[in-house]
Amino acid sequence: MIVPISRLNERNMTTKDAYKYFVLKAQEIAINLSWIPVNWEETFNSFKENLNPLTVVHNCTYLESL
Repeated sequence: MIVPISRLNERNMTTKDAYKYFVLKAQEIAINLSWIPVNWEETFNSFKENLNPLTVVHNCTYLESL
């Protein structure tokens, strides 16, 4: 479902806030189901202090950076 920008504005949220809400809600659901949440490194780089400690962060490294 795509959330219209007007709905974000009504809640005084940016698109980054909405993404953070989505990720943290998905983590909560996964943990409540006894699953281990896995996120891309962007979530860690953006709001690591909010991620659940059980989260596995997938970090991409490219050969050119080695």
